[in-house]
Amino acid sequence: MALEVISQSKEPEIDRSLWKIILLAILGIGLSILSVYLWSKLILTGSFEYAWGLILSAALFFVVNILGVFFVKSRVKINLILFLESFFPIVLFYDKLYPAPSLTLLLGALVTFVFFALGVSQGIKSLSNGLKIHFWLTARAILPKVVTGFLIFLSVLLYLNYFEWHKFNEDLGKKLFDGALDSGEPILKIVLANVSFGEPLNVFLNKVAEAELRKIKSSELEKVLNFKGDFNSLPPDLKARLLENATNQLEISLEKIFGPLDSGKSVKETAYELLKNYIGKLGSSAEYFLNFGVAFLIFFTLKSIAVLFYWLIIFIAFVFFKLSLVINFSYVTLENRSREFILLS
Repeated sequence: MALEVISQSKEPEIDRSLWKIILLAILGIGLSILSVYLWSKLILTGSFEYAWGLILSAALFFVVNILGVFFVKSRVKINLILFLESFFPIVLFYDKLYPAPSLTLLLGALVTFVFFALGVSQGIKSLSNGLKIHFWLTARAILPKVVTGFLIFLSVLLYLNYFEWHKFNEDLGKKLFDGALDSGEPILKIVLANVSFGEPLNVFLNKVAEAELRKIKSSELEKVLNFKGDFNSLPPDLKARLLENATNQLEISLEKIFGPLDSGKSVKETAYELLKNYIGKLGSSAEYFLNFGVAFLIFFTLKSIAVLFYWLIIFIAFVFFKLSLVINFSYVTLENRSREFILLS
């Protein structure tokens, strides 16, 4: 027996306020353009001051798209909004659209739209299958695909700017590399509290060697040095000799791998020069794959960070959803459902 669903709601489930839908569309498109603009400034200037604005605008963009699934009833309207959100930001790169359009840029926008549409479609399906509005469940169905599409577009822009449009230079590379190391320094300090990537290499290695020597147990020191006590208890001259020897061994080990090192340069300078020299030795074909590898690495890095904040984005969306009910921007109505079934007489 086929299932028959009979709607008994007081009003049909259709869009009733066009101006509110237009407002959501303007917000979504505006935040999409703003996010892409801030990302472009970030990757072209290496100034991480744009990062906070990017994070805020991107988070609000995701919030607007989550709310759109609940507020917009027409699939045509919501897909049109998603299409405009995907393609409007490429207007920022109008010089790459006329007279010779960048196919990579257009393809990136198209793939972004596909992921947006898939995420929203899953959200609509989740919402329509429930008898009650399960906000968090629906939002969790929407967000991963929308975030993926958004980050794909950002990664495509990075690839285009750096490797096809040739806007990458050594000063920018140095600035971005230093910024990446600076952002990772708090993690380093969890392991080695008093070290910094900005220090000279010899000072850095000395601190690393000292941290390792302090981990040596007293029993092991007693076997080697015939001394009872830990590293801190050693006489100053013996401690200095051990530390100097350990530092030298670390430097020798690094030079065996990377070649001669200037221990007077900072860790940042040394690491950047090693990376630049390695890339310089690659052939053109290897460099081509490396360019794609960089874009993929950026995508997966951003994706892994974004996943940590899914709960916060959904929470913000939930707050706005509840606020919309309070200020009468939207309201909840009911639909009673019935179905035929058969019993033995």
